[in-house]
Amino acid sequence: DWVVVKVKTMALCGSDIHYRYRPSWERSRELLAEVGMPGYDPKTIPGHEVAGEVVEVDKAKHIKVGDRVFVFPIIGNPQSVFHRLKLWKYCRPTKAIGYAYDGGNAEYLTVPERNCYRLPAWISWDQAAMLLDPVGAPYGAIKPLHVNSLDTVAIYGVGPIGLGANLTCNFLGARTIAIDLVQERLDLAKKCGAHYTINPNKENLYEALMDITDGLGPDVFLECTGDKKALQTAMELTKPQGRIGVIGEPGDVDGVSVSDLLIHKDLQIIGSWVYDPEKLNDLKAKKQEIFQSPCLGTLFAS
Repeated sequence: DWVVVKVKTMALCGSDIHYRYRPSWERSRELLAEVGMPGYDPKTIPGHEVAGEVVEVDKAKHIKVGDRVFVFPIIGNPQSVFHRLKLWKYCRPTKAIGYAYDGGNAEYLTVPERNCYRLPAWISWDQAAMLLDPVGAPYGAIKPLHVNSLDTVAIYGVGPIGLGANLTCNFLGARTIAIDLVQERLDLAKKCGAHYTINPNKENLYEALMDITDGLGPDVFLECTGDKKALQTAMELTKPQGRIGVIGEPGDVDGVSVSDLLIHKDLQIIGSWVYDPEKLNDLKAKKQEIFQSPCLGTLFAS
């Protein structure tokens, strides 16, 4: 039931670089095994954010030649209780293209039929490659945090993930505050609709946020940097009874003031990693305006 996909576009993820070179592929093999993804081979072709056209099938039941598809990169373990729910990222063990199987940085890719999701005509190839991370990962936090037009949302780190978060929050009507140390990223966030930008190298982050939010703090804080101190910062700056989405990957974090900041402020904190394939229809149904937005062209062009 595997199919052959002619790759049309592949987005370069930071993990493609981190797992191969920072600190080393040997250490990366250990790290991936710890999260249930053994079998990492540095000789595999990288690339896991892939979109393309199906050009050959064998025993596929649903996908056919000519289909435009987005490829979900995690190939679940059929023996896992999570497999039938299509929550493949929770299967243990599991494998992913670009790490255990050859990935999308090639002309052709073979993947199971079940990992292919047909694309509507209004989603371009480049936009499709962004479904998993820059749009999907932040949306995985934004949706359960119920971001809406009454919210002021601080987005800490406006690289690709933060820019996708900004775009989605804008679509939902929220007021957005982009925070980053790199001025070029802040300028791009402004082009993508951020209402305010803050560079902590140039102004006091606490004072700037309190000034914008009338001393309350943001309703929602989306942490998109992966910095180990960022969660503590988010908890300090979010208003009482606020909501926090952690999308960056800080690893183990010490020194977080759980009693003072989480419990006593009544904060809600959730994480988001790799948008589940069963939720893609929700993105497809509700977010057509996002993909047709001129701002998204700016994001992809970057």
